[in-house]
Amino acid sequence: MEGKFFKIIFFLSFVVFYSCQNSKTQDIDSVISKYDDTDFSVFKGAFIAIRQRNSSETTYMLGDSEGNNPLYFIEYDEMTNKIILINNSILKKAKIPDYFSNEEIEKLITYFRKYDFVLLSVDKDNNVFINPFEINSPALLIRFNKLPNTEKIKKGYAYKQYTGNWYLKE
Repeated sequence: MEGKFFKIIFFLSFVVFYSCQNSKTQDIDSVISKYDDTDFSVFKGAFIAIRQRNSSETTYMLGDSEGNNPLYFIEYDEMTNKIILINNSILKKAKIPDYFSNEEIEKLITYFRKYDFVLLSVDKDNNVFINPFEINSPALLIRFNKLPNTEKIKKGYAYKQYTGNWYLKE
């Protein structure tokens, strides 16, 4: 009886694991097909990610795409759909002048909210870094503007060519 129970549990675990893996691949494929031709140039030079989110407020991190400057932290009220605080205290502490104006920050946050991402960055070469799923995680996908001549690439993490000019974090 125990052996049969073990086999059933093992089989169900395998089915759940396989369906989760298959579901993630389908999710990645749908992100790629949806955003394959999207122009993200409004984000060129910027990095935006959700730091934390609840039903009433979202906190965003905003910085330059190269990571050379301290981050801004932006608090957004989900009830009023407005930015309630732009925190640049880390810049002030480091005696670094603002590198985004309040108007630029509002524009970037407004555009970012139109996408269903938790991280988006576009570097100086128009390469797009995206994480549509996990808060406080690195980019899961990179869409290269010009296809590298290698199947694997390191951009902080190892990425492997998934399809076309899209690379997936290993």
